[in-house]
Amino acid sequence: MYLAAKAGGNQSASRNLENFYENSGNARKLQSHLKQLGYLDGPIDGNFGPASQAALQSFFADATKVR
Repeated sequence: MYLAAKAGGNQSASRNLENFYENSGNARKLQSHLKQLGYLDGPIDGNFGPASQAALQSFFADATKVR
């Protein structure tokens, strides 16, 4: 999973992220929040695919900008 690979290289943390998003209920919750915030244009389907990953990365990028 691309997102897990971006988690700083920590194998344990990467696997934990993969486990979290493999659960479609968790993925749906996250997709719902990302959609409400305007980051996700795709469906809320429980599939944490490329569109969801890109939306989460955009959210993190915006959240970590120095103001």
